[in-house]
Amino acid sequence: QTSVAVIHQDYLFDGGDDDESSPKAASSKVHTLTVTDKPDASPTSPDFDEKTKYGDSQKVTVRWRGGGDRVVLRGTWDNWGVDVVMEKKSPNLHSVDLIVGKQLQQGVEEYQFKFVVDGKWQYDPAQPVVRDQHNNVNNVINVAGRPSSFAWLPGDALPGIMLAKSKLNKIHTRMAEEGCNEIFVTTPTDDMMHIVRHNPHTHKSYHFVIRSAFWWQNGDYQLPTISVDGRVTEWVLNAHLHVPKSAVDSFHQDPVRINGLPGTVKMHHTIQSVANVSTVSPDAKSGGVFQTKIDFKMGAFPFGSVLVFVTEPAGDAQVYRKVKECIEKELPVCVEKCVDLLAANYILYSSDNEEKDRTKGKRGLYDVPGHGPLWYCGLAGVIPVLKKIRETQNLDHPLCQNVKAGDWLIDYYASRLDDYCNGKLAPLKNLMMQVHGLFRNNLPRSLAVFYFDLVVSSFYSCVRERALTLMS
Repeated sequence: QTSVAVIHQDYLFDGGDDDESSPKAASSKVHTLTVTDKPDASPTSPDFDEKTKYGDSQKVTVRWRGGGDRVVLRGTWDNWGVDVVMEKKSPNLHSVDLIVGKQLQQGVEEYQFKFVVDGKWQYDPAQPVVRDQHNNVNNVINVAGRPSSFAWLPGDALPGIMLAKSKLNKIHTRMAEEGCNEIFVTTPTDDMMHIVRHNPHTHKSYHFVIRSAFWWQNGDYQLPTISVDGRVTEWVLNAHLHVPKSAVDSFHQDPVRINGLPGTVKMHHTIQSVANVSTVSPDAKSGGVFQTKIDFKMGAFPFGSVLVFVTEPAGDAQVYRKVKECIEKELPVCVEKCVDLLAANYILYSSDNEEKDRTKGKRGLYDVPGHGPLWYCGLAGVIPVLKKIRETQNLDHPLCQNVKAGDWLIDYYASRLDDYCNGKLAPLKNLMMQVHGLFRNNLPRSLAVFYFDLVVSSFYSCVRERALTLMS
């Protein structure tokens, strides 16, 4: 015997049937529907009775945990005519067995019923419900073991996105185990998202291209091309949720529960069924790496679709280690040799007027299109902006777009270092361009924001520490 309890909260107001009074105060009740089987049988949905055996007859056991002194059932098995008295097991528990051939007729699968608790007609929201032709809400059982529209039994096709969900759960486990702990999100269109989980050390990335169904009423259209850096090494998941048009036309909102449209996941075994894929050889624009372009076929990636694939760069994965060595070993030595307090102030700060006066009007604050001028000409001007981007993961920020589009900002900082005191900071400038060049020439341009943040933040922190040391 298996008993599954579902906690249901009664609210201050209950818009139920006309023959049901509304509770005056909120109270919590636990309602349970129990399925009793022979030892080899197994329960299915906790909210639904399946076909069970009682000797040579079928039996379902109904329980009520809502309290009351006298609880009876009335149902369609005899046109709501006779009370089926429930046995009081404890102060809050009542139970009764409904036997096919006794209360329940042979050959009839579905019955509607209600509980009558101390003379008050009630339905149990924790069990399946329907609304009859008189607009009354009743509980429902199905002796044949088939569930209501929202329930599921073993052996049925998995409803909704459950088939894809099991695969997605495994993908999330893989990403965690493989150290893909950075997330990048872009929105190519109003109903599309491109989410990337990236490993900063191996540069392996998992891409999730998702098309929601929120805008399906607007009709289909040609989707934009998705361009990613690196080669696609694995197509992990390609699926969409299919909802028949008849389900949309015949949909009726459940009066008690949140219900949706019935649908099933359609799995595609090849990418060619939804898109044309091409690989572009490295060039200066792509930053020395291969690019993969995904052109979706019209109507082949409909609303409610997901595409998951893995990319890895063709560039050397040891680049990151080389950069890390430069930052951790060479940078502190270079800063200690080149930077005094005046140089530190120049590298970190410098106002717009100071910069223009120093360069005779040739250079002022760096102006980020769509964002405006940074606070300082030095590295301290961009650090607060990068901090906010990290906190919000907003890769659509104007600064991110500017850094991905070109090297203007890093070149701006390099030129400032080159102009100071007849090349006094030239070694620092050369190291900055060396580190940035390792990224620019070997790794995906889409990761330019990450590399820029790493380089600029590392130089800022090292120079700042040097200034604090000199002042102590």
